[in-house]
Amino acid sequence: MLISIAVFSQDLIIKRTGEEIKSKVLEVSLTVIKYKKFDNLTGPTFEILKSDVFMIKYENGTKDVINAMASSTGSASDKSTQPTQNEDKSLLSFTDKHRSTSIAYGLSALFGGITSYGSGQSSMAIGPLLFSFDKALSDKFSLSFRPAVMYYQYKQTGFYSSTSASLFFGGLQLRVDYHFATSKKLDPYFGIGGGVGYFFGGNDLSGIKGSYPIYGGGFGLKSYGKGKNAFLIELGFDSYSYLKVGYVFGRHK
Repeated sequence: MLISIAVFSQDLIIKRTGEEIKSKVLEVSLTVIKYKKFDNLTGPTFEILKSDVFMIKYENGTKDVINAMASSTGSASDKSTQPTQNEDKSLLSFTDKHRSTSIAYGLSALFGGITSYGSGQSSMAIGPLLFSFDKALSDKFSLSFRPAVMYYQYKQTGFYSSTSASLFFGGLQLRVDYHFATSKKLDPYFGIGGGVGYFFGGNDLSGIKGSYPIYGGGFGLKSYGKGKNAFLIELGFDSYSYLKVGYVFGRHK
């Protein structure tokens, strides 16, 4: 009687080779079976591929016949419950763990563009040179911290003499971007933001010294290669630039 009780209080794993393993089955997953040896239940946990198993006989008398094809590839019902969607999302160019740093050069939107001329005067704006520190807020939105600098030169020409002044512009903008990323290489986005900038420097012949609001938005595209870096192009208006081209480096996912 004791021998009979012992036999039926154990699970039996029957391999396709005919070998039997006396065990206590702990878990049956899509691809492996985890178990402890029946003669050492406090010992290590072992694993065996389901594709190597023909049948499991449980201590309560029930049996599971293992389908070799289903255990190696997963049945139709198993596949529907696998987290493939989340796995695919981790391959996208933008995820909820995204962090990156970018540098870009913009064509100035101030005073009619890079250079403008008037009666007896001319001006030239170079820049802005823009940095962007981006951090994901979710799998679609990111927050960007954007400092920028720009150079502005103003000349006034008279009949006998001319004068000139050089000013510098420093700005800071916070921006929220929405990302349309559907692949691991392309990250199209749209963003809006605002901030403040300040003109400072030498003689202010143009009368523009002081602070100015920065506001606007635009569409952008980051194109990633095999590494973590990307080229970017952005079209829009943010008070000092219509077009920016640049480079993304130091991306983390």
